[in-house]
Amino acid sequence: MKKIMVLGAGVYQLPLIRKIREMGYYSIVVSIPGKYPGFSAADKIYYENTTNTDSVLKIAMEEKIDAVCLCGTDVAMNTLGSICDAMGLCGPSKSAVEAASYKVAMKDSFKKGDVRSPAFAAVSLSSALSDIEEICDDIGYPVIFKAEDSSGSRGIIKVSCKADVLNGKECVYKVTRSDKFIIEKFIDGWEFGAQAFICGGEIRMYMPHGDYVFHGNTGVPVGHYIPLGLDEGVYNDSLEQTRCSVQSCGLDNCAVNMDFILSGGKVYVLEIGARAGGTCLPELVSAYYGIDYYKYIINLALGNGGGPCSLIRSACIRQ
Repeated sequence: MKKIMVLGAGVYQLPLIRKIREMGYYSIVVSIPGKYPGFSAADKIYYENTTNTDSVLKIAMEEKIDAVCLCGTDVAMNTLGSICDAMGLCGPSKSAVEAASYKVAMKDSFKKGDVRSPAFAAVSLSSALSDIEEICDDIGYPVIFKAEDSSGSRGIIKVSCKADVLNGKECVYKVTRSDKFIIEKFIDGWEFGAQAFICGGEIRMYMPHGDYVFHGNTGVPVGHYIPLGLDEGVYNDSLEQTRCSVQSCGLDNCAVNMDFILSGGKVYVLEIGARAGGTCLPELVSAYYGIDYYKYIINLALGNGGGPCSLIRSACIRQ
């Protein structure tokens, strides 16, 4: 029986764990202790922090796993990439994962790959407040402060003027383990996203989706909808920016989560993730296209490839 390791036992991993068992495979779940729903669904549990790459890799090698996967979180992506590299498993490489998970590397990759993305500067948290204020002045208010290594919209805050800089820095400091953070030009526009499936260097599925956003320190997606009704020009632009983003980060054999903003008729890439999105996005893909997206993710991790055979536009485009 093939063994599949799932990194994390939270609510986003639960459907993945259940699907692994439904498909007749053996599920090994790695997570810190806690009241996580994935534990009760797993065949075997290891209580280990998924960010402890060496420890998790040792478990993976001892168990001789056949695949490793996750959904909805970037926390353990570096560990996933390291396992894929070390064990020759199908999935994104460590270098690609780092480019798609750590915001400084991500923005540098975007810049080199001609991805349309807001102007930015990488800044040290240890920098003097006056130096950070000067960088904000150079970029031009309003700006967005983004923690280098967080996900789920944590450590992200809009800074509208010099008086907000200290609060913005403290917001980042509370959630990050890195000394670096991003100061990015704030672009006013319409936020939306997309799910993509990358296999053998090709985009096999692409689904733009609308986002229901709660506005706190910044916009936080709390739900999604489809069809989106994009006009063809915006659809094609978002697809091209996805291609450029995937190529610039070196991503392959993984689901992809895209965050965009449409401003002035152009699509800007805010972020990319080398995994399926959270807040029921895999379920939305499955419902909309009539497929079992979790099954595709699992089969891809096992090296079986496949996935949707074409870019399905359907009602994503306004005719």
